[in-house]
Amino acid sequence: MNKTKSLYHELKTPINAFIYAEDIGVSETLPCEIIAINVYPNEAITFSIIVDGSLYDYISPENLNFKEKLSNHDKNFNLSLKDLVYNNNLSENFVVFKSDIFSKRKLICYFKNANTWLSVKKYYFSIDWLFDNDKRHFVLLENGQFAFVPNHKIKLDGKQEINKKFQKIRKDYVVWKY
Repeated sequence: MNKTKSLYHELKTPINAFIYAEDIGVSETLPCEIIAINVYPNEAITFSIIVDGSLYDYISPENLNFKEKLSNHDKNFNLSLKDLVYNNNLSENFVVFKSDIFSKRKLICYFKNANTWLSVKKYYFSIDWLFDNDKRHFVLLENGQFAFVPNHKIKLDGKQEINKKFQKIRKDYVVWKY
């Protein structure tokens, strides 16, 4: 694992959560605080957390949950890392912002690998990779998992449908000087 470049973004307010503590060598569920996100190029977004007064980095979103005990329904809808972060980070060049529009809407997300829709319980913030045409929104899902959802997988009107005619197109719009 080559981590020559990275960016650590500390959250303004820690998020209370629970960790399936295999990432820190324990086979139990423990309370924790999410205090930051870690961005390494060509890897998934990970978290920095505090557990029992100690700081741990490089914690996978798969191992964090908002609920200590999951219902049978929630256990059946645990999403994989591929759904929770969508893709690897292209670079460490990003900005974090909070969208007033997302905060006021009924958000619902589609997860392709699980082929399911889940409602958003809370929107926290958005991340925009400055030079990579990539934006994701950090949310708490109805099943208790945290996810970074791209624009084209999130609906702002609560409707469980994606118009198949629309596709994500990556283009560069540049005005050249001669």
